Amino acid sequence: MSAWPSPIIAMPFILVVVFIDVLGIGIALPVLPMLVGEYTASRELQTYWYGALVVVYGLMQFFCAPLLGALSDRFGRRPLLLWSLLGLGLHFLLLALAPSLALMFVARVVGGAAGASFSVANAYASDVSTTDQRAKSFGLVGAAFGLGSLTWSACLYNVALSNARRIAAQGYLSHTNGPQVDLSCGLGNRAGENIGDWSLGINDTKLNSMFMASADHRANILGPYHYVATAWVVGANGAGYIAVEFA
Repeated sequence: MSAWPSPIIAMPFILVVVFIDVLGIGIALPVLPMLVGEYTASRELQTYWYGALVVVYGLMQFFCAPLLGALSDRFGRRPLLLWSLLGLGLHFLLLALAPSLALMFVARVVGGAAGASFSVANAYASDVSTTDQRAKSFGLVGAAFGLGSLTWSACLYNVALSNARRIAAQGYLSHTNGPQVDLSCGLGNRAGENIGDWSLGINDTKLNSMFMASADHRANILGPYHYVATAWVVGANGAGYIAVEFA
């Protein structure tokens, strides 16, 4: 058997796949009621079919996760993850072009089966990580899962950029009123903020690892938020400063 790819090569691929998988769930759910409404004559039928399309997606994920895991043992982790992305793409294409509820149902079956790749992603992360790095790799996968369920906000980005510029100018980390300003974006009644720095400039991988290793920062990433924005600023000392806003 050939050696597993280096974590430096494999982990970004795994994180992107997990992020896209979860992002796909968030993209489809808000528009499903509208799509279903075009083919139903009453609110009751719309509710029934919307529920059916949501439930079948979850059921297919539940039943197909062990199947994909077994197939990845036989054919390899990376090919299965690539095929799952192809399946998700087909799922979205069918949803967009479906002329009937029956074809939408088929699309959700395909999407649920293809989206059951989280077990493969975790197995791949375990395969390419050494024993002492495995917990960190699982943490990064969890972070990708959490971020995939979040929607980017331009308002939060302005807050993040302002805070990143402030801490870069002062040359050290400190919180001010970031979460309070986040609430002014009108995106919910809860807000959070992560800040960090890296002496060698901008480095998302290092900061993600540092955030996931900290209970408080990890709680924000995996917390009950729906919107996120990040901003980096490089200070006069060459260090990179990041602010991440959640709401």
